[in-house]
Amino acid sequence: MYGPIQEGGSWRPRQNNKIYSLFIESNILEDIQFRRLGWAGHIIRMEEQRIPNRVLNGNFLIMRPVGRPGTRWADVVQRDAGQLLGIRGFEVLYITLEC
Repeated sequence: MYGPIQEGGSWRPRQNNKIYSLFIESNILEDIQFRRLGWAGHIIRMEEQRIPNRVLNGNFLIMRPVGRPGTRWADVVQRDAGQLLGIRGFEVLYITLEC
């Protein structure tokens, strides 16, 4: 199904954008990013006492290893909001939607 195609007497592999145009399926990466944003909104709307909200907003006093810090989940959500929706703060989006 995704195999090579023949054009002008020679065979070449199909390009991703051509495959996406053949099938009207959404991009799986965008789907994951949208679901991540939805889950972030769910956590932001939670009560302050709930564990997921406390973990997202918590400041844990632990020693971190030397070197580059690992990517935090909130940073990935921030990047997804910028790429998909063109906004800088995902928390600002959910606060404005609640009002």
